[in-house]
Amino acid sequence: MTDIIIELSDSIKTKDPSKQCKGLIYRGKRNAFINGRDEYVYSERMMLLKRKSCKGCERCGFLHEELQQSLDMDCLPLMPSYLEDGCLYQLSVTNMSKDWETGYVDDYDLEFVKYVEKDDE
Repeated sequence: MTDIIIELSDSIKTKDPSKQCKGLIYRGKRNAFINGRDEYVYSERMMLLKRKSCKGCERCGFLHEELQQSLDMDCLPLMPSYLEDGCLYQLSVTNMSKDWETGYVDDYDLEFVKYVEKDDE
């Protein structure tokens, strides 16, 4: 598993562009309403876009597992400070720190960062 973490900062590139890792792409959604009990309800959601995301590779599988584990431990990934409704975000690894003796990654955070679409996709 540490080998996967070491490669997280590197983008996985192949000669075949159809097999390049695009990462996990989400669409941000905000919703606010007053329910039947006169409660003000506000929610923020991230919806996985399967067509825009990577079709499945070791790196994205690791990110998806880490996201699930962080939800199970109530340690949510960092949401954007101001989530824009309808904007695209990519799940990324940030704040990586490495052990100075071994060079292995020993700590990191998951964060949703704004995703800019490329014209060639």
